[in-house]
Amino acid sequence: MLGIQGWQFNISTALVPATGPNFYTLSSSHSGQDITPFFVVSNPSSCANLNAQAATQNLCYPTNGFNGCPLGDLNPTTLSDLQLYNTSKMVGFSWNQIGLLTNAMVINGIVMNMDAYMNANPDTITNDTVDSAIRTILRRPNSASGGRDATHMFSSRTELKDMIQCLSDKYGQGIIDRETAGCFFSDVLLYVTLVVIFALVLVRFVMACVFSWFISWKLSRTPKVTVGGKRWSPYLDNNLTPTKPKPAKRSPKKGVEMVEMREVDPFLDRWEYNPNNSANNTPTKQGKGIFKKNAAKFEDWASVTAMATQLYTILMVTAYSEGEAGLIGTISSLSETQYSDERKLIIVVCDGLVCGQGESRTTPDIVVSLMDHDYETFGDPQEQLYLSVGAGEKAINRAKVYAGYFTPPSNRSRRTPMMCIVKTGIEGEAGKKGNRGKRDSQMIVAGWLNRVMYNERMTPLDYDIFGKAKELMGLTPDCFELLLMVRFRVRRGI
Repeated sequence: MLGIQGWQFNISTALVPATGPNFYTLSSSHSGQDITPFFVVSNPSSCANLNAQAATQNLCYPTNGFNGCPLGDLNPTTLSDLQLYNTSKMVGFSWNQIGLLTNAMVINGIVMNMDAYMNANPDTITNDTVDSAIRTILRRPNSASGGRDATHMFSSRTELKDMIQCLSDKYGQGIIDRETAGCFFSDVLLYVTLVVIFALVLVRFVMACVFSWFISWKLSRTPKVTVGGKRWSPYLDNNLTPTKPKPAKRSPKKGVEMVEMREVDPFLDRWEYNPNNSANNTPTKQGKGIFKKNAAKFEDWASVTAMATQLYTILMVTAYSEGEAGLIGTISSLSETQYSDERKLIIVVCDGLVCGQGESRTTPDIVVSLMDHDYETFGDPQEQLYLSVGAGEKAINRAKVYAGYFTPPSNRSRRTPMMCIVKTGIEGEAGKKGNRGKRDSQMIVAGWLNRVMYNERMTPLDYDIFGKAKELMGLTPDCFELLLMVRFRVRRGI
């Protein structure tokens, strides 16, 4: 590309004239180089009636530095003969490129090639204000070989202002590259996005620090409970006054707060404790346990404060072909634990309509008969679809959900919330209908909890379990924090 009067011309098919410059050599040395001085250019109309030498100077003379305009008149015929084609794009210069040019001057963003003028007038012209201004710009001290922006000088003086258009038309060779609106707004958007991202990271960091230093310890401390709560243990006396939460003990060595969790001591039910013996209210066995027991710790075992610190827990039992005696023993042991009935939910999943050896009833019939199903609240359960872990046709299964309470035979004062999920199978299924294995039984409850905790789409069976669990416990299932699983293991060869 070469420049003529500020416009880019394509020289890919240009002819090299016999007398004149080699276009390809000029383009390879400096793309966009101005070749206007090689043509004979008529004086522009904007320079009429102006007496300054820069306006009247004839640029075509033998010693102008361009061999005296060897390419002839600048007109469409000459350009067509030389096969120079206008690309309709202006020649653009950066300020670094202008600094490399010997006699370049910029006014209002127009880059001017003053080589021919300076070659014709090597010495200062007396009484020519325009010539003095041009030389001041081009020969500025501590400047690069070329000049710089002369806009302020020519715009601020009345005698120079009229020369601006004349100089632009006669000596213009291009414009200063400016950033387009699209590039400008893309840069603005980039920086705004960067600021927003850093602001979010900073805010999240500050919030994490605030939570860690000022909020988290409040969430973990023992709550203060008032009497008359909606869902306390059924075996509490109405006149029982809740004990005030004891202050946390601080370890003298590490300085870590430690709260005594007597109410969830897993070893307590192994001690023989007689609540009717007020004289000697201590365990009758003194083993070498990890925890030390004393009478004072048993006084508030069933207190409202002790219950309030217990976690909501699901006790899950998977059943297949177990007998009635085994089912009663397992479920009763879960119900009779010291853990509050208001904080635990027993879920028994029956793996299909299977009848165990020596039993006259199927396993689901036995489990349902052990619980007090609340038909008045929940009605007759309906079969609900869900996706199982089976392959092929067994990938889809149905199940019923029974909800009610379990009362252990040895302790009629207990009433533990209980649900029984019976896998019934699909239409046309033969043999052990609904059987998909104990892994599928575990996935029913685990998958249901996962979808509840993360607000994902639930299956019809999930929704049925959700509603009945909420009605039984008086709270939404996302409040559960523990899931304990019990599996029957049949011992053979004995």
